[in-house]
Amino acid sequence: MMEIIPTRDGSYTLQSSRFDASYHSAHGALTEARHVFLEAGLQYMVEKMDHHQTWAEPLYIVEVGAGTLMNAAVAVDHAQKHRYKISYMGLELEPPDQRLLLEYWKSHPTALIPTCWYDLIVKYPNLTNGDPQCIGSQQIQIFPVDAKHWGGPSNKAHVIFFDAFSPEAQPELWDDQFLAKVVDWMRPGACLVTYCVKGAVRRRFMALGCRAEKLPGPPGKREMLRVHKPR
Repeated sequence: MMEIIPTRDGSYTLQSSRFDASYHSAHGALTEARHVFLEAGLQYMVEKMDHHQTWAEPLYIVEVGAGTLMNAAVAVDHAQKHRYKISYMGLELEPPDQRLLLEYWKSHPTALIPTCWYDLIVKYPNLTNGDPQCIGSQQIQIFPVDAKHWGGPSNKAHVIFFDAFSPEAQPELWDDQFLAKVVDWMRPGACLVTYCVKGAVRRRFMALGCRAEKLPGPPGKREMLRVHKPR
């Protein structure tokens, strides 16, 4: 069971009764999505790659915990506005019901949210059937699977959005074995972004040969984490 709850920036999040956790920060769901996953992740990688020189290839994103598709929406919105292509693959063990997502979308002030978010929700039944969908020139796929057992992307990711529930709520998605699998999904030079900065998590990434960088966090959280896979 899920409940729609308000957050402090005027956007809303969902509360999962199964995990006793919300999908985004109570201090601002949309602010967190933009700060952690867009600005520190996708936008950072676009600027780092000087991607305007290689528009023929999409920028590949894998998200662990696709949830409400808010992170996907801010990514699609940025790609459309800046005229580059992404290929987004989201993993979600329990995809929310489309009716709940539509109700959730309607809760938000129209001026606040990316317009493409509605298009993603409309296509959600097809997405969760495994069918790739396009929003303009952006390709979106949702895999309704246990991320631990997913075979991995056919094209290695430029960016990983790691938005699983906390290590306390989903410890199996933060252990050595799973994080090694996630690092393998990344191409050399790729980055991973997550809200979690726990010392044990940072050390696990570093033990896998990555560099773990603390960054200023979104409202309500002092720090976040960006992980770099060496070239």
